[in-house]
Amino acid sequence: MIAMKPQSSAPTAGPPSRGVHTYRQQAAQAWTRIDMLVATYDAAIAAVVAGRDLLRDGPGQPLPADRVLRVHHLLLALIEGIDPESGPVARSVEGLLTACLGFVATPNELKWSAAVRVLERLRQGFAEIRAEARRLEQSGTIPPLAWEPCSPGSRV
Repeated sequence: MIAMKPQSSAPTAGPPSRGVHTYRQQAAQAWTRIDMLVATYDAAIAAVVAGRDLLRDGPGQPLPADRVLRVHHLLLALIEGIDPESGPVARSVEGLLTACLGFVATPNELKWSAAVRVLERLRQGFAEIRAEARRLEQSGTIPPLAWEPCSPGSRV
């Protein structure tokens, strides 16, 4: 399994309200790391497919900047979650995701299609270990997620 980078404990602006605390507890119980990872892959695949389809439908037309930025944001989020020091599998996944960044750096339908294929393959692999990863996280073998607040104005 790929180890995820440990989260830093950033200072908060003050104690959260009771409602926010309850929401965080419920959200933490509902989502596991693997669920979030697969959901992020789903979003990345959808964004790359949408970009690829725009390239197919309008060859020679530039992609809207917001679409390209969304793809980059999602790919970088996936890369940022990898701890390459955890072993060769993590480094391989990091390399494949970095290659996807290279593929989408050019407005070329074939390259964007290659990125889709790589992302779908990676997503499939994580989906196959989903049940085991959930079990390990729920048993405490994989530590539970620690909620870390976003800074004001940041986008997720």
